[in-house]
Amino acid sequence: MSSEGDINNDTSNEGAGLGGWLFLLGISIVVDPIRMILEGISDYRHFFKNGGWQHTDSTIQYFVISEIVIYCILTIMSVLLVYLFFCKKRLFPKIFIISVVATFVFNIADLFISSLLFPHLMILEAEEVKALLGLLVYGLIWIPYIHYSEQVKITFVR
Repeated sequence: MSSEGDINNDTSNEGAGLGGWLFLLGISIVVDPIRMILEGISDYRHFFKNGGWQHTDSTIQYFVISEIVIYCILTIMSVLLVYLFFCKKRLFPKIFIISVVATFVFNIADLFISSLLFPHLMILEAEEVKALLGLLVYGLIWIPYIHYSEQVKITFVR
């Protein structure tokens, strides 16, 4: 026989579905690694094409290698997020928040270092501002949702 207290403590919603707002977040999580791979190829291929790498200053080479390494780490993290999301792992919310913050910080640092290495170029173009604002808005929407949502708390429990 079940008492009312047992009904309230039921864990049947453990691992609740990925519906509602989590469905929208899931779309961005699935698309993100694909977008990052395509952008990475597009952004860095000109350094290695037609012997361009040999004619590049060593400071810039170190900078580009550092960018590529960090970009690869962020891409691997985005693939990990896909796994954590669909397996409803308890670690997902923390890794998601770390990933969003790390991506934003990387982009700010990248622009700052680029402006030091290339002071004669206008680094902060409309495209970069739009990307930074997009990351900021994304973080301002999804980080509080991930942190405070009851749906997140009952979904990512494994």
